[in-house]
Amino acid sequence: MIKLIIKRLEINIAKKLNNIFLLILIFLFINSCEYSRIRYYSISQFEDLNNQQNKNINNIKNESVGISTIELSKVLNRPQIVFKLSDSELKFEEISQWGGQLQEDITQFVINELRKNHEKYNIYLYPSENRSQPKYQWFGEIKQLYGKKGANSEIYFEGNCRIFDKNSGSVKFENQSSLTKKTEGDQIEDYINAQRWLLKEWLKKCWWQE
Repeated sequence: MIKLIIKRLEINIAKKLNNIFLLILIFLFINSCEYSRIRYYSISQFEDLNNQQNKNINNIKNESVGISTIELSKVLNRPQIVFKLSDSELKFEEISQWGGQLQEDITQFVINELRKNHEKYNIYLYPSENRSQPKYQWFGEIKQLYGKKGANSEIYFEGNCRIFDKNSGSVKFENQSSLTKKTEGDQIEDYINAQRWLLKEWLKKCWWQE
């Protein structure tokens, strides 16, 4: 009798373990399907920052400007791409994510754009290895860079920049900007293109009059 009870207990335990194992397999399968749906994007379009930094490194240029790592709000500085649902609600989309650290990606974008806009200056990430102290230091902060998803939706930008003269310690230039841009389509690429446009317009304002 005791052996029969023990046998039945063993059978029940085995069935429960099998059920648990099956649930684990189902959970792993669902997760793998979810991860396979994730698409990754980049503001800087995966340009190589190191190659850009080393290009024309021996050219003699008038003045050097060090670019500090861009400061992002907590809402922006995360893997998921953020969308605005309403004035009081945001959505962080799990299947649309940045292909790396957004802070580093935007910093790379800023350096590349400032180089295009101001070719006579020696512009590079600072502090960084193998770089001497620049004459000027550029700082940027982005508080908002998101909007609603969909065609003809407005994307909002809010940020500021400041340039210091490292020799005198004084502020050479500063600017605060609020900008908007409507998306040209309903795809995630249209949303990111609008973000790029806003960053480019902001950077045009983030330099002193020469």
